[in-house]
Amino acid sequence: MSMPAQAPAPTNPYSSAPPAADSAPAPEYQVPEGYRRPYGQVYPDRRGRGFYTAVLSLSVAVTSYLLVFLGGSLAATALIPALGALVLGIRALALRAKNPKTGQDSQTLWYSIGGIALGSLAIPLAIGMLLLESWFLQVANEAACEAQHRGDETAIAACKGQE
Repeated sequence: MSMPAQAPAPTNPYSSAPPAADSAPAPEYQVPEGYRRPYGQVYPDRRGRGFYTAVLSLSVAVTSYLLVFLGGSLAATALIPALGALVLGIRALALRAKNPKTGQDSQTLWYSIGGIALGSLAIPLAIGMLLLESWFLQVANEAACEAQHRGDETAIAACKGQE
């Protein structure tokens, strides 16, 4: 007895053999001629040089304000990022002026100006906050001395350091 011939197995439409290494991709997956660039050619940044430096300048300036208001007695540490914002903003403006203009070049200009302006305003604010906090701590110390040594003027003067 002979066996009946079997029909060929159906092909799976979802699995296909991988393409050969030397075959070109399908035309719908190829980059059109007008959009191709040679290998190794660097694509220029549309934002222009100095954009990321300007964004960093603005971010560091905002950080200095956070340190001024949230730092408490460490408000003097806000001077470091404020000076950094000034330096980065000036550097971003220098990079912008030195390189060719792009379509989004004004973002670099305004971010760097914002970083310079906020950084320059954060410096006197940090110094003023430090002076205000030292004055407040002195007043609080005097009030604590007077509350601790009620009626004893010599002890209050010794506590305040006025002897």
